[in-house]
Amino acid sequence: MRIAHIITGLEVGGAESFLSRLLVPLSARHSCEVISLTTRGHFASRIEASGTPVRALGMTAASAPVKLIELVRYLRKSRPDAVHTWMYHADLLGGVAARLAGVPAVFWNVRLTKLAAEHNKRSTIQVARASALLSKVVPDKIVCCATAARDSHVKMGYDARKMLVIPNGIDTERFRPDSNARRVCRATIGATDQTPVVGMVGRFNPQKNYRGFLEMAAALLKRHPETIFVLAGPGVEESNPTIREWIAEFDLASRIRLLGVRSDLELVLPGLDVFVSSSHDEGFPNAVAEAMACGVPAVVTDAGDSAHVVGATGICVPVNDPDKLCSALDNLLGEGDELTARGASARLRIIREFSLATAASSYISLYESGCHDDVAHQANA
Repeated sequence: MRIAHIITGLEVGGAESFLSRLLVPLSARHSCEVISLTTRGHFASRIEASGTPVRALGMTAASAPVKLIELVRYLRKSRPDAVHTWMYHADLLGGVAARLAGVPAVFWNVRLTKLAAEHNKRSTIQVARASALLSKVVPDKIVCCATAARDSHVKMGYDARKMLVIPNGIDTERFRPDSNARRVCRATIGATDQTPVVGMVGRFNPQKNYRGFLEMAAALLKRHPETIFVLAGPGVEESNPTIREWIAEFDLASRIRLLGVRSDLELVLPGLDVFVSSSHDEGFPNAVAEAMACGVPAVVTDAGDSAHVVGATGICVPVNDPDKLCSALDNLLGEGDELTARGASARLRIIREFSLATAASSYISLYESGCHDDVAHQANA
């Protein structure tokens, strides 16, 4: 079976990262290719290195009509058995192109839970609304990475009959407890084995609520003054004037370590004592699950499926409440040996409930059953 994965872009992000991981087990079963509507981004080389070809269209707002025609022509020529689109713009444009090209089966992928105007671009919201209208006629199935994402998009008008939930999967061989990585990471950031180290990973955007994290950090230092805070992700770096301003506002310069984009998070996460997600919105919280797989317990906000992922192994607090976030961290950092036990339970939960193998099996079943159903439908038409 030939499957074309169409994605808006391949810069650093949760959907992009998960697709790059998922392609490894998928390609062992079926022939896959990736089409980026925009650029090759951060992940193209990694995807190609694993054996999957990548095609970048270089689409911009001005060139969208021409590139859409180009995509239709390419799909007609390459004749995939299925197209799976990732993220809103790819759902809309890639889905329409696939139908115009006569691709037998089309699957969408929804990655967010909320589309609040204050946290998302106006164009993204408009595209999602258009997709809701077309959801009845374009996709055969719509995959959501979280139950909360499914529920919110049904309310938005997406066709409930086509929605299904497949949680993201974590490579628990790559993300695992590593005493050497822990030692090196902590030495690099200037922490001893006894120093409390709290971290967060994610791109710098309003949804991740980095300001709320820093407000929490300032309060936590009054209770645990030796704590070091590690932040990583696109835009989470010294060259970002906004985050520098916030760090200065909360007087955190000596306690914050900004790592920027890291492709080796499996060497960073084991160095943490607690992972934090301060997000306003999430779908499936990849970084939370990766930290848990490394044996690091998490404190999360009640965004997307974060509470479901951590279960009883961590603590969930309301969105946008730095005081409760601080109190939860204070409690965990005071647990001593119990914190280590939490971390072991967290890893076990990821292995049992959110492994990459489980996710891949669900996607393969979707493709094989969906494509066969479509062939049968066409034969009976």
